[in-house]
Amino acid sequence: MREHRRLACWALALNGAWEVAQLPLNTCPPTPRTVLRAALGDALLTVAVAVPAAWTGRRSPAVLVAGLAGAALGIERNALARGRWAYRPAMPTARGVGLVPLVQLPLLGLTAAGLVRRRARR
Repeated sequence: MREHRRLACWALALNGAWEVAQLPLNTCPPTPRTVLRAALGDALLTVAVAVPAAWTGRRSPAVLVAGLAGAALGIERNALARGRWAYRPAMPTARGVGLVPLVQLPLLGLTAAGLVRRRARR
């Protein structure tokens, strides 16, 4: 349980920083509330993918990366289709979906999990 809380904390911190850094690429109003909401959602998704994988004994990084990449793709497509946000021209895209957010969840989820594992080894 402590490991899951640490994962959530690392994921929240990393995603919060990432959300702030990618603000110039989105048309969303850059308020502290929107950044916090996005980072919290990303942290919860990270835990939601990592915990069942750990329970089933599948702690493979590939499981975490695949689950988070799929979640990111679904979130982006859904939000774009509903007009929840849009990208500025500076956002690199593939088939209309931003590449920066697609990389965000798997990369930061893997990083957060690695930081938690590193701490557990000490």
